[in-house]
Amino acid sequence: MQNMWRKILQKTVAVSTIVLCFPASVEAKTYQNDEYGVRIEAPPGRHVCTMKMMDHAHGFAFNLDAKMPCTKDYTGNRPGTLSIWADYNAVFFSNASEAAPERCTTFPQGQALRNEYKGSVRSWRSCIVHDQHDQVMVTLTLLTGTRGASWGEEAGKPCMIYQIYLTTFRNRLVQELNDLRTFLRGTQLDDAESCGP
Repeated sequence: MQNMWRKILQKTVAVSTIVLCFPASVEAKTYQNDEYGVRIEAPPGRHVCTMKMMDHAHGFAFNLDAKMPCTKDYTGNRPGTLSIWADYNAVFFSNASEAAPERCTTFPQGQALRNEYKGSVRSWRSCIVHDQHDQVMVTLTLLTGTRGASWGEEAGKPCMIYQIYLTTFRNRLVQELNDLRTFLRGTQLDDAESCGP
């Protein structure tokens, strides 16, 4: 059952499309998705895109290269991108490792990245996926919150799952990890209101 939900979650992210692009700003700017409790701070000069599944916004993505705008078919998983995806599917996982992508190996700098994020986390997993084209994807999977009494038999289980992706090339990983650290320091995950009682 958990494998089935992991595959569904991964496919959900894979087929998501970007349908809204905000113009680049000259200073760091805050973007918020109240439904999923996501608040990010994008670096100056970046075009920030809303990641949607159908007509439902689940997160944000932007290019680390300020010259590259996102387009309508932009999926947030091209090299040189940072993205965050939020969902309620945490109830199907007992910890973040179960929700992490397949073929994902432990990332040595994971604990240092965890220290950059100041919010509370119920379970955290950082890992890295390598492909045959020198492309790498660092994935941070966070389970947060607790389902309230209104969730019935699911009360007390994790409420939200957040996945943060840095997609880049091996020769740029060290440099772009600095962007990821900055991103984590400016990210706030508050859980959705529906996680409450």
